Amino acid sequence: MLLLLLAPLAAGDDLEKKLTDGDVHERIAAAQSLVASPRDRNQVARLLIGARLQERDRKVCFELRRHVAALDERALPALLDNLKHDSSFGWAITTALRRIGKPAVQGVTQRLPSRAAIRALRRMGPAAALAEDRLAKLLDGTKHELDVMFTLAHVAPGHPALLPVVRRYIMSKEAWRRARGAECAALMKTSARPLLPRLLELLDDQDWSVRRGVASALNAIRHLDETVFRAITKRIEGSADAVLFQATLDLLASDKKHAIPFAAKLLKQPYDRKRHGLHRGAVQLLARFEGAAVPYLLNALDRSRAARSEARRQLKKLAPLVVPALVEAVRSGQKSAIPFLGVRGAKEAVSVLIDRLVALVLLAPDIRAPKKRSYTPTPDARELQSVIGALRAIGPPAKIALEKLRNDPDQQLRATAKYILESMR
Repeated sequence: MLLLLLAPLAAGDDLEKKLTDGDVHERIAAAQSLVASPRDRNQVARLLIGARLQERDRKVCFELRRHVAALDERALPALLDNLKHDSSFGWAITTALRRIGKPAVQGVTQRLPSRAAIRALRRMGPAAALAEDRLAKLLDGTKHELDVMFTLAHVAPGHPALLPVVRRYIMSKEAWRRARGAECAALMKTSARPLLPRLLELLDDQDWSVRRGVASALNAIRHLDETVFRAITKRIEGSADAVLFQATLDLLASDKKHAIPFAAKLLKQPYDRKRHGLHRGAVQLLARFEGAAVPYLLNALDRSRAARSEARRQLKKLAPLVVPALVEAVRSGQKSAIPFLGVRGAKEAVSVLIDRLVALVLLAPDIRAPKKRSYTPTPDARELQSVIGALRAIGPPAKIALEKLRNDPDQQLRATAKYILESMR
């Protein structure tokens, strides 16, 4: 009888031994058996965490993290006692706490002002808002003020205690403090709008990390009046600040009236290595406006190499959405739009392409004739090849129109239509 009572204890000891001393497969199996066992969850959590802290095998580490992240409220005391090890666990402890919810937030709050508790709250999602008042009290006079500021901005971005502290940081003489203050302002989103005047001043800061933080903050605040737009574009245009441009693309795109002329103006500026990012950014900004920007994107095909490559990429991506604008561009004489009309099933593009085919077929050399090595296609021959390529890409709607051309009185036109149809099979 005594042996029967001691058997589970012996089996438990065997599991603990395999968890630390077995081979890789034994350690993984021991962890799975431990989780499935009826043991106290706190004891299971401590064993898993202890094994992970001394584990070196990546596969076993992954399994241990997975089991810790799946622990429930019964293991809460053990999870809270090991908060300081959370970073070593790939935040598995915080993942478990986040799922547990309100009881976990209350337990973590009781462990403030420890740095581990502050950082854990940052990762616990909406439920962490229960601790906002306690965090606000720690903003002044604690050695972890920066961590508290970021955590409070995560869990309660509109808390009134944040504004004066963030303002103090962005007014600091130390660059790293200004940068952290700007990053925190980005987390506050629209609540940081009173900080706009100072943030606009920091657009000209000498430190790149400050400017990057300010760009993120302006993008998050989502307030674009004439003053803000002028300040951002002046900085971009004057110092070729491509980092600021990329970071504020979404913000600038919210003002279509001023953004399109600004991007078109940037593309007209002479190209140099310093402005490589500006030309690319200007094309990306124009692409946000789809059909309205098609003429400007087509013009960008004649600009710098950076503008050309980005304009081709954006036009290919936008083509299915802007076929009517591309058709209108071809009708107005912008031949560079023809290759982008090759959108599968684009019926509205067929008529304008057939018109160009009929106009070109008598002017261009015979496309079926063998080409000499020294052959250089004329502009009309290149345009004809673009038209044929677009018709092939459109597919069935183009076939119907080409079948009609096979009955045309002009022999060369009939031969060209036959050639295209045969190549589409």
